[in-house]
Amino acid sequence: MDLWTKHCHCMCEDFLTRLSGNESGAENAALVEIENMVMDMAGSMLTQYGLPEPQQEHFERIGIDCKRETSYDIEKERHISNQNRNLLNEEQRIVHDFL
Repeated sequence: MDLWTKHCHCMCEDFLTRLSGNESGAENAALVEIENMVMDMAGSMLTQYGLPEPQQEHFERIGIDCKRETSYDIEKERHISNQNRNLLNEEQRIVHDFL
């Protein structure tokens, strides 16, 4: 619990920005993310390590990952892709266009 208390602010910064300053939501989101990693690595809940239990019903793991992976500007990415395509050699361009 000391580790969480000491570093909570740093671990919540990104979530705090995404959640428009909702501090309790940011703390919960950070705990959910940490618990998901601990579950993947050790199959354990955070409470087994003396940390607070996150409110999982507010966050679906797949939903969070999906949102993170799809939160981008499609037009901007298309523009970057087109610019980078011009840097490919002929062989690479053939493969790129095929895919």
